[in-house]
Amino acid sequence: TASQPTRSTLATRTTQARRTPDQPPVIPARAEVRLELEPDPAEILLGGSQDYTATLVIRVGPYQPTADNQPDAYTYRYDVTGWTSFVIRGDRACESATCTPTKAGEQTVVGSFPRWPRWPKQVHGNAVLQVEPVVAGLTLEPKSARILLGESREYQVGASAADGSPVDLGELTAKPILQIDQGGTCTGTTCTPAKAGTHTVTVTLTQNGRRPVTATAALHVEPVVTSLQLAPDQATILEGKSQKYDIEGFAADRSPVDLALVAAKPVLTVDQDSECKGATCTPTKAGAHTVRVTLTQNGRRPVTATAVLRVERVVERLKLEPDPTTIRRGQSQDYSIEAFAADGSPVDLDQVSAKPILEVDQGGACRQATCTPTRVGRHTVKVTLTQQGRAPVIATAVLQVEERPSQQPKEPKPKEPKPKEP
Repeated sequence: TASQPTRSTLATRTTQARRTPDQPPVIPARAEVRLELEPDPAEILLGGSQDYTATLVIRVGPYQPTADNQPDAYTYRYDVTGWTSFVIRGDRACESATCTPTKAGEQTVVGSFPRWPRWPKQVHGNAVLQVEPVVAGLTLEPKSARILLGESREYQVGASAADGSPVDLGELTAKPILQIDQGGTCTGTTCTPAKAGTHTVTVTLTQNGRRPVTATAALHVEPVVTSLQLAPDQATILEGKSQKYDIEGFAADRSPVDLALVAAKPVLTVDQDSECKGATCTPTKAGAHTVRVTLTQNGRRPVTATAVLRVERVVERLKLEPDPTTIRRGQSQDYSIEAFAADGSPVDLDQVSAKPILEVDQGGACRQATCTPTRVGRHTVKVTLTQQGRAPVIATAVLQVEERPSQQPKEPKPKEPKPKEP
């Protein structure tokens, strides 16, 4: 039984020191009594245990004031853990003062101090025990994603228990932490990479000193293409042939971008009802065409580049005019050259990149469309046109060279006699 303090002690000291009695304390009939459980609140992981202490708080008074007008009330605090029974409401009883819940969530631990002489009723106290589920696995969604350099990616973090059941991360004290490699940063569940390339995003959760649980996701970061270039930017092909192009991409600082790292693929088109497959374009008509490459990244404004593709008609036959013709030694002959397609339609040689070449045999010479033989007799003038590795197309004409006629000396006219003067 606790010794009774003196009046002067009650007036100056209202709370007695905690004590652990050999038997339950005597509780005055008019006292206010409560049972305090500690810790309150507390947090543990499912499968763990929590030790409690129980303190009986007895408040007596107030009585009449003392001479110095101080309240005549006092409080006793007794450690009654050994006299108290503990139970988890709706779950299970505790072993002595150690409670081990079987369910996650907010639990209520109830302590009960037994009936005793002069106090014929139990005293109860409650404490909140927050029981967290143990996270055995994490997931990051999306597992794989693509963004452009300078953009950010938001993730959803999922958690599961050992039996595969989902765990609400909002019920956990510990929060998952996201990180990204290569100098990137994460704020909350949003990560911003610092470089192009493939990155690893890692989420980590550490519960009450347990071994960390992690999950990863791949983040592919594309460089932003701000300009394109087509090579060759000017080309000439024959009708029915195709032209292959090389496509280069560049960033804003003009540094080259590896287009293999870009998810969107450049698309080539050519005008006038022609078509392109991959990087090869095949026009259907002769003339000048515009080849265009377009790249659209993640909804950004398209980036384009163009090149000029000239398509020549194929010359299948040539004709030299005049054929035949005759000139004198020392003279020259001008020729006109006509070209024809396979269907016999004329081809404008001005629209053909290769130029026809004239030759004359037996040591003669031709300049452009004019030939000058050096000998008298029958000559063959030949015109040759070779288009982009095709077999040469040839036409000939006969040029007859005659000797200049010899000039006879002229006889002097006889002088007429002058008439005699009369």
